[in-house]
Amino acid sequence: MGVPHAEPKSNQLFWKNVGLRGGIASVTKPDKEVLLQAALDGKINLGKVFTKIFDLDHIQDAYKAMSNRDAIKSLIIVNDK
Repeated sequence: MGVPHAEPKSNQLFWKNVGLRGGIASVTKPDKEVLLQAALDGKINLGKVFTKIFDLDHIQDAYKAMSNRDAIKSLIIVNDK
């Protein structure tokens, strides 16, 4: 899960004997396939995942919204016109 970008107060954590760990957590290919199928079947409410929607012409705005923390995840709609 994403964490806000900030300097941790490591001195406070140290004296409370608290450890802070992090790392990448990429989704494996089988997990991606299961999640995609669940989304396509309507078993996952994507409205709880995506907080803003953009069309392909405004993809840069989508990245900016996520960078500014205005969106958790941006959904890009690709439309064949």
